[in-house]
Amino acid sequence: MKHSVIQQKATRLCGIKHVAELAVLLKTHPTTLALACLHPQYKTYRIPKKNGKFRLIEDPEKKLKTIQRTLNNYLQAWYYTIKPPAVHGFCIAANNEDAVGIVSNAKAHLGKPYLLNIDFQDYFHQVSYDDVHTNLAGILKKADREIIKTLATLTTCNQRLPMGAPTSPVLANICTRQLDDTLQNVCNRTGITYTRFADDLSFSATTPITTLDQEILETTIVQQGFSINHSKTKFFGIADTKTVTGLLLTNDTVTLQPQYLPALLTEIERYNTVKEVEYRYQTGMSNKKIKLFEQELAGKINFAETILGNDNAGLQPVYQKWAAATAPLADFESTDWLDIPYGFF
Repeated sequence: MKHSVIQQKATRLCGIKHVAELAVLLKTHPTTLALACLHPQYKTYRIPKKNGKFRLIEDPEKKLKTIQRTLNNYLQAWYYTIKPPAVHGFCIAANNEDAVGIVSNAKAHLGKPYLLNIDFQDYFHQVSYDDVHTNLAGILKKADREIIKTLATLTTCNQRLPMGAPTSPVLANICTRQLDDTLQNVCNRTGITYTRFADDLSFSATTPITTLDQEILETTIVQQGFSINHSKTKFFGIADTKTVTGLLLTNDTVTLQPQYLPALLTEIERYNTVKEVEYRYQTGMSNKKIKLFEQELAGKINFAETILGNDNAGLQPVYQKWAAATAPLADFESTDWLDIPYGFF
């Protein structure tokens, strides 16, 4: 997207005054907007996390999600105009010239012998309706109270940001502006490099990050209203292998952790087995679940390509196994359940 287009979107958002103008901006009818605001509908479900716990997903119903997606474009445009340099997650860029993401976030810490990683606890759920309302009021200075209330209602669930709404990432970034600015000021005084990718905060330096430095950073975070997931706080010294948002930092490059590709190959094998068994025995696993599994793996392959480049030799076995796994299945002869590898589920 061109810089001028982004600026136009930001200006248009900030210029709305009444709900009728908001409806036009969001490409919907005022009545549809009012109904969506009156009864925001979400489908909730839980997905497993790596630590064995579950993450609550609140997926907005179709009409509400459509409105949120349109609104997200304008909120992202506004955030682009004020984005702190430290923020690398869920941001748009103009013509990819200033693109940021998980790689740029990690690269900022290359060559630094000392590293501290801190995570927020349930980031989206810490951003309340009042936080959203206050920040939107600060952005939309010409808007009447009804607009602010409408937008805050359309983008929150159970009085906080939902995990699953298209607008939650940008609103979380917007509501973390003051913390980002405060942390940046602290780090400027101490010679520490600070970046944030969503709920992952990283601090690196050429000189030791002391216990006092860590206490000041953590106190600043808490004073700004955010809770820390202390189980994920990690400090790395000179001799330690360093990672930022799951990426491995070497002397001058950012790369995947050693276990990433072997684990990906194992998951592709599992996908192929699940798909084959369902084809043979019609166990009742829905095509939707298998398709979601396939999309997840495709995303992981794409991520590996982003980090390593699609011509990387280490990806060739992945490409070969993925091509075989996604190829149309031939008719199978009758077989026995004993043929199925134990524990594939």
